[in-house]
Amino acid sequence: MISMGKFGGIKLLEKAFSTDELSEEDIRYAAKVLSMISYRTIWNTFESCNNYEMSKNPYTECREIEYWCADAEIKDRKTDIRYMKKYFPQTRFKLVRNAGHGGLAPFQPERLVKGLTGK
Repeated sequence: MISMGKFGGIKLLEKAFSTDELSEEDIRYAAKVLSMISYRTIWNTFESCNNYEMSKNPYTECREIEYWCADAEIKDRKTDIRYMKKYFPQTRFKLVRNAGHGGLAPFQPERLVKGLTGK
């Protein structure tokens, strides 16, 4: 989708980020950023983040896990949430309102920092 956004420009990016309330300036910014990165970089980023198999018997000593989920993507994350509840019952789920998937970092960084630091 991101590669298509790079190729398709602003109109396609508007559709890709439809769950975020973005200004025209925000969309132009995303298009500018995409113009500066290669298709290979986009591929490598998603390949490293999204294409791995979760362990059948995961283990961690981490007692504090937060799972942030945008309100617009709850339906798409049901399987992930079920996995977290089963294998990491100590997980605290945080619903992020008025944001799309990954929308805080690029478009609402102040909200992201506030959520991470509590300040």
